[in-house]
Amino acid sequence: MTFDASSSTPNGGSIIAYDWDFGDGNVTTVIDPTITHVYAINSIYTVTLTVHDSEGLSDFTWTDVTVIPAILPAYAYLKVEPATYETHRRGTVFKIDVTLNNITADMHLVGAEFKVRYNTTMLRAINATEGPFLMGFAGTPHQGTFFRYVIAGDYVLVGIVILPDQFGVWHFFPSGNGILASIAFQAIYQHMDKTKPPLTSSLHLSDTKLSDDTGMLPGIPHYTQDGLYRIFPTALGDINFDGIVDIFDIAAVAIAFGSKPPNPNWNADADLNKDGEIDIFDLVVVALHYNQDP
Repeated sequence: MTFDASSSTPNGGSIIAYDWDFGDGNVTTVIDPTITHVYAINSIYTVTLTVHDSEGLSDFTWTDVTVIPAILPAYAYLKVEPATYETHRRGTVFKIDVTLNNITADMHLVGAEFKVRYNTTMLRAINATEGPFLMGFAGTPHQGTFFRYVIAGDYVLVGIVILPDQFGVWHFFPSGNGILASIAFQAIYQHMDKTKPPLTSSLHLSDTKLSDDTGMLPGIPHYTQDGLYRIFPTALGDINFDGIVDIFDIAAVAIAFGSKPPNPNWNADADLNKDGEIDIFDLVVVALHYNQDP
């Protein structure tokens, strides 16, 4: 994939460097405005460009890119929906759906398993709930569905099986599209400075498995489409992350005033200049941004 920053113009001076953060852990600095990058995994990535000029100034911009196979196979796929979820508030609770698409009855689908991987610094997984799709094909004479999820490490593991009748026989099979499961997350980290770019986390589908009624490997062929989570920075001084710098933020600094770790009054969010002490400089920063919102 080729990226082109040749339309960038300096506000005086000349451009001396282009920093490309490709969103997959690769950060490259070059002096030419164009660059080519190869992604190893199909997913959604946020690409951030920071341009530096000869006068010591810099600015950034970002965009999302979706990496998918050049030719999409005409078979089933799992997808995270919505494709992108955005928030401006730490503490926000939201849900994403994992959907199953392009299923036909002749596939004899009876079970699905997948992991959704995410950045644990930015997000906390709360729970997963079964979606209606497979349940719609689990009625009599079938015996309902078995649903289980596990939250471990940096992923949520989900498994769902349509239970056969009492003799171990499936009489009809799913077709169409629908929600396999919904997963709830909470935003737990946010930048406090609107001059910084937003933070992103891939919601990456991995270890996906679709089983037919034989239970034989390799299962039903399919592909996946990931999702993306993004949180925008709040204003510098928004210590309680409620979206505005106000008297409550002044109070938060006042309570922690004069403290250093491991003082029980210490509040790392109130240490706005990150000097290891809550002091008058932190109060001034809050005052400078008073009444500012995202």
